[in-house]
Amino acid sequence: MPYTFNPFTGTFDDTVPLENGQISSDLLPSYVDDVLEYADFASFPVTGETGKIYVAIDAGTTYRWSGSAYIAIGGTVNNIDDLADVDTSTVAPADGQSLIWDSSTLHWKPGTITSGATELNDLSDVDTATTAPTDGQVLTWDDTAGTWEPGDIAAGAAALNDLSDVDTSATLQVGYPLVWNGVAWVPSTTKLASSNLDGIDADYNSTVLQLNFDHPAGTTPANIIDDSPLNNTIAGTGYSPIGSIIDTNPKAGSGCLYEKIKINSPPSSLNMPADGTALTLEFWMRDWASTSNFYAVYFTSTVSSLSGGIRINGTSGAVSWFKYNSVVMTHQNTITKGSWNHIALTRQSGSAAWRLHVNGVASAVETTSYSMYCQTSLEIGGYGTVIDLYRQTYGVARYNGTTFTPPSTAYVKGDGYTASSINTFDDVDTSTTVPTTDQGLTWNGSKWVPTNIITTTSLKTVTAASTDFADFQSRIAAL
Repeated sequence: MPYTFNPFTGTFDDTVPLENGQISSDLLPSYVDDVLEYADFASFPVTGETGKIYVAIDAGTTYRWSGSAYIAIGGTVNNIDDLADVDTSTVAPADGQSLIWDSSTLHWKPGTITSGATELNDLSDVDTATTAPTDGQVLTWDDTAGTWEPGDIAAGAAALNDLSDVDTSATLQVGYPLVWNGVAWVPSTTKLASSNLDGIDADYNSTVLQLNFDHPAGTTPANIIDDSPLNNTIAGTGYSPIGSIIDTNPKAGSGCLYEKIKINSPPSSLNMPADGTALTLEFWMRDWASTSNFYAVYFTSTVSSLSGGIRINGTSGAVSWFKYNSVVMTHQNTITKGSWNHIALTRQSGSAAWRLHVNGVASAVETTSYSMYCQTSLEIGGYGTVIDLYRQTYGVARYNGTTFTPPSTAYVKGDGYTASSINTFDDVDTSTTVPTTDQGLTWNGSKWVPTNIITTTSLKTVTAASTDFADFQSRIAAL
């Protein structure tokens, strides 16, 4: 049987149906030139025409246009190189290679895929070969080499004075800040104004009267300044001699009170009502002239039974809390004339637990519900007394149930300032940048502002959690 060329398979066979010994016209192209030959598949027009046959001479393959793509006609693909858009003959493939598209020849050709780094040292800017890393080290940048290299995290100072710009060789005082002297941070000789963040007494806002007597010697009571948030006006009276400030051997600061001051018609905040609120009255006393009983502090009320105060026996040095015409309690210890002695009266919150304290030692507790009022006047000193660091607090009992620690330095001067939040301090700004969890305050040159703090612990945590170097960098940036 004679073979006939089958244009649909591109081969000769006897499967083409014949009509009267001839191929049906609908199986033939409309014109002889409907068979188009090109050097290779890449030379075919981008868009073909239906009804035409396209021949790639280099491969001997034929195609038809489907309307959107060239479709191979007939033949069997035995090798990947038989595909018109694959070229594995120009460059023979090597073991492990892949087919990579060559846009210049429009063929898939053998090539090697460039893989990513398999370890940190494969990165061009990392060198862990010159110096092998040891346990606990991190990558640190070497400006000279221009690479990240293994290194240790610098250990922080063990003490504040270990810092190169801190010098605490001078005597430190409780509550006093460090100040910059142009060369180093050194202990201040005075406390800063409490309108700044300077470590002021946490109970300062409960202070209702605070007298340091740190004013020029000879100052009269009319000029004595109350450093409590209430900034009470202090007025002297016609006592003889009238109280004044002296600078001889003060307990703290630059001065102390000699003789008496009297606050006429003081504010109700100085009263001690029987309402269970915690309170403290305290002062230091050194000398006195009387040899009989006298009051170091006295509350004069419009109701006689509500008057009272701290009474001293000028001969024995006994300290008593006296209410109107009777002694409430006398402390078991006495005070010594010529030496500074601390005296305090406290009531703990929510109870009638009254105690006298002499030089930090508490008396037995008094549980009777007492009160003292000073609507008429509050008198401090007299009878040749020398007094310093007088303070009253309402809302705080400075006795903690175990000890009472007498203050040894001048009280912080409040300038009538009351802080409702840390942001109300003049040198703190937590409004521009709202703080988030675990942030700290750092100095920006003019204000204390919220800032992320990187610690050795957080750095080690980030290092351990990082999955690769890029992740490590992003975590460090987030800190």
